[in-house]
Parts: sequence; C-alpha cells; structure tokens
Amino acid sequence: MIKGRDDIVEIKAGSNLRVEMEIPIKSVENFNICWKPNQHVLLEMSGYMEPEDRYRQRGDSKIALWMEKDGTEQTIFRGYVVKAEQYMVGNLKKILLKAKSATCKLDCRTESKSYQAVEESYAEIIQRVIAHAGGNVICNRGREDIISRPVIQYKETAWEFCKRLASHLGTCVIPDPEAEEAGFWFGMRKGTRFDSLSEDEYVVGLRKKDYQNSMEIRYEMQSREYHKVGDQTICFGQKMIISEANAIFKHGELVYYYILKQSEECKMIYQDRFIGLGLEGTVEETKEEKVRLALDIDNGSPTGSYFYDWCPETGNSFYAMPEKGARVLLYFGSNDERDGFALHCLPKSKNENYQDRYCKTINGSSMELFREKIHFAKGTDCRLNLTDDSITAVSTQELNISAKKNIQIEADSIIIYTPDELNLCQG
Repeated sequence: MIKGRDDIVEIKAGSNLRVEMEIPIKSVENFNICWKPNQHVLLEMSGYMEPEDRYRQRGDSKIALWMEKDGTEQTIFRGYVVKAEQYMVGNLKKILLKAKSATCKLDCRTESKSYQAVEESYAEIIQRVIAHAGGNVICNRGREDIISRPVIQYKETAWEFCKRLASHLGTCVIPDPEAEEAGFWFGMRKGTRFDSLSEDEYVVGLRKKDYQNSMEIRYEMQSREYHKVGDQTICFGQKMIISEANAIFKHGELVYYYILKQSEECKMIYQDRFIGLGLEGTVEETKEEKVRLALDIDNGSPTGSYFYDWCPETGNSFYAMPEKGARVLLYFGSNDERDGFALHCLPKSKNENYQDRYCKTINGSSMELFREKIHFAKGTDCRLNLTDDSITAVSTQELNISAKKNIQIEADSIIIYTPDELNLCQG
C-alpha cells in the first residue's frame, strides 16, 4: 500500500497498476472493466481490508485506476462506487465493489421538457441538455441533422434521453472512462488508428441484426496492449473499429479483450411511457387545422413554433378549432413522441367533471351538455334550458314552437309570459 493523502488510499496492483480510492483497502485481488456503447463503463473489483476497518457507502465516493507504461501513466478508469459488499473470509475482510464512470451522474435525476424548435439540430439539443445536467459532450453526429418534428424528454434522465436521440440517427453514445467529470461522445468515438491485433487467437461471430435483415460479423480478440472504444485497425484485410473493450486483471496480469466490427449501428430506442399519454397545454396559435402549444411540462412557455395536427374525438364532423388560450391535450397513440397530436379541449377549472362538456364563442353564444341540464344560448337574447324537472325558453324576439303533428305540453305548472301578445294557432 502507498501512503495516501487525507482519506485517499493508493494501492499498487501488479507491477504497473495503481488504484486510488476512498475505501481503506489493503490489496486488490482482481478487477474487470467493461466499456461498451450506450452503457456506463462498469468496474467490478474485489480486494481485502483489515478486519477492524469499516466503509460506509456514499454516492460521491470516487475511484480511479492508472496504468504505467514506458515511463508515462495512462488513466484507464475514473468513476464512482455504486455498490460495496463486505464480509469476513477467515481472519480477513473481503470487499466486493462496483463502480461506474462519471456518466452515471447524468443518470440520476429525471426531467420533463419539450423541444419544439424543429429547425434545431440534434447536436444543439444534446449540448443544451447536457450543459443543464452538468456534463460534457462531443457531438460526432447530429450537427447536420435537424429534428424535423418535436422531441420530448418525459420523466427521463439526461443519459436516457441522449441515448434515445442517438438511436434516431442509428448511432449510440460512448461514455468516457477517463474523465473525472461526466462526459461522453454522441455518436461513435473517432479514435486513433493502430497496427493490427494479433490474428493468431480470435473468435469470429456471425449473427442477424434484430432490427435489420442483414448479417453482422464481429471478431473477439485478446491483447496486452491498451486501446479504446472507437480506435480503428485493419483486421483480415478489412477496416474495423473497436466496439467493446474489456480489461481483466487476474493473478497479477492485465489482459484486454476487444470486440471489433466494421461499424456500430444501433436500433431505434423508444419510450413506452408515451403510449396513451396525454400532456396538458395551452393553445398559443391556430393555423388551418393545426395548433401551436405551450405545454405545462415547460412551465407554460412555448419552446418552438411547431404546429400539431388538431384531431378531435368526433372525427371530421361536429367540431370546432380551439381558440388561443384554450386548454388542450397533446396525445400520443404510440411510443414515438414525434407522432403526437392535439386531441380535445379541457375545462379550465380542475374541479369540473370530465363528463360535463361545453362550448363557448367570442360573441357569448354557448352550448352546455351537463349531466344535470342542457343549455343553449345565443348571446344574451335567447336561452333554452332543459333539466329533469323543467324546460325554460327565453327570447327577446319572436318565439315559435311548431310541429308536424300534435303538440302536447303537460306539467304541474305551465307559465307563459309575454309583454305583447300570445297567439295559439292550428293549421
């Protein structure tokens, strides 16, 4: 063990490996580092502590690994301990821990927000999302690709949302295992070229892509040289990239296992929470049969100039376009939020029953279809109320009641009031 500073412990693991952490560990038995697209880099390590030592897990407990070669030191992992188990083995205390790259800090807090400025590129949106989340991103994809239709982050972490947007472009996100702060590449990392790995020992795999009809060839190779995901080489006469990298330290020896592919393509990732979801919003503007919305998840502020289709429940008959200020639902019939449409108007009062429907116009006319009454009004001049107990008709102009056959009015009390004259005619 190397003497540490404050509560930091430094451990020599093998002849050229150094581990630094806040856990009072005395020796490292083995570890495995797994680095692959769309996942935080994962470190699993086992070691030993003094029986009397204690470690209480915290969310900000850091760990880092370095490898020394040719007089220089290379960082191979930085991250945070996410799980630690301690138990006695004879007279020794063994500890098993898991740690993830700093990108796990982008995967803690969920948020909801819409991005309706459809002229923006994927890269612009990703950079804004990650800056708000406190991370860093290098956009290798998405700078020239505009979103075209609104995208919505709904109860998702920044990490989940970025993975989903990357899948729109058929690509992935690559975490940075060396960064002390949360950082990643949007799109496959553009690594360096290196000489071909030894072709003496390899495993070749051929499998059908689960989202395409094409076949994918991948090679698994072993090496003692350190390379990174995204680095490129020539393998069996073909240009290949490292898609996954695993570092395994065992019996004092560090060995790397690499997965090589011609390209890294990812299937579309959807958010199943959108199926049947309705997001409330306010109409900002109407155009033909479309509406521009300010959603409540954006604190009622518009985030772009996109117009959603207005698709009332009644279909193509007996409907009116909502006016500016009307409360409506943005509905999603599938797990792709880009297919959202405005469905129907909502009552402005939260206390009103959903079964009570009404429609009002600017000139004061209205139609109310309530459970206890039906009401029609034309401005303030004419009104008709129908309830279970009474019928009331009021008009400042002529009021005519006519029928093709007999008219029968029967009630306990019938009141007819007119300031001029009452005419009852037959035929």
